[in-house]
Amino acid sequence: MKVHQQELIEVRDSAVWYYHPFQNEHRRVVIEERKLAENPTVVTTKETGRLLLVGGTKGFRSSRKVYQVDECMNKLNKHSLLNVGRVGHAAVYVRNKDIYVIGGYNADKNEWMKSIEVCQDAFANVGLKDPSLHKKITWEMGAEMKEPRYFFGCCAFKDESIYVFGGMNQTIL
Repeated sequence: MKVHQQELIEVRDSAVWYYHPFQNEHRRVVIEERKLAENPTVVTTKETGRLLLVGGTKGFRSSRKVYQVDECMNKLNKHSLLNVGRVGHAAVYVRNKDIYVIGGYNADKNEWMKSIEVCQDAFANVGLKDPSLHKKITWEMGAEMKEPRYFFGCCAFKDESIYVFGGMNQTIL
């Protein structure tokens, strides 16, 4: 579950659920079940309201897929592919353009992760109607955390620093 402005966002039952707790309202975007991974990390953009679903699991495999939710059409559009499949990771949107995906667990390799992937200018293609002008959205490996982390929180501070807190790893459960 992710908090976005005054909404709570949850991915379950082949849908993205938006709750407005102060207005006692909710809505859902039904998604094609075959595309939707279990336990993806939700990334929201503050200004534009874009929603990305990052990674998760498909059966016993970690997903590399990143999808953007199209609320109008009730579908997922493929955004990009991570370098490494992840579940239990965190993600943060920084500088109104970059997305950082941090840590998690790779079920394929049975590995706790301390790596960080960065997608710079994640929405560069938005609004470009001519496909020849589209740039390929890629993820680069960034600096690593000192320790692997799984199921933890993170936040950006003044678009300059990312703080990671809590979670689990192979020695702290």
